[in-house]
Amino acid sequence: RAAEAHGDVTVLVNNAAVDDRHAVENVTVEFWDNNQAVNLRPHFFSAQAVAPGMKRAGGGSIINFTSTS
Repeated sequence: RAAEAHGDVTVLVNNAAVDDRHAVENVTVEFWDNNQAVNLRPHFFSAQAVAPGMKRAGGGSIINFTSTS
C-alpha cells in the first residue's frame, strides 16, 4: 500500500519484538516458535515485500532491530 501511495519503498525500518526472558531450561518449543514468529517473520516478509521496489530504484536500506537489550 505504501508503494502504491508514495512510490517504491527505498528505506525500511523493521522494529518488532517480544522480549520475554526465560532461563534456558524453561524454553519450550511453543515459546520458541512464537518468539521467532514475532521477532523474525515480520522482518523477513517486510523485506521481501519492498525488495522489488528497491531493485527498481537501484538500491535501498533495510534497518532491522528488535529490542533495547
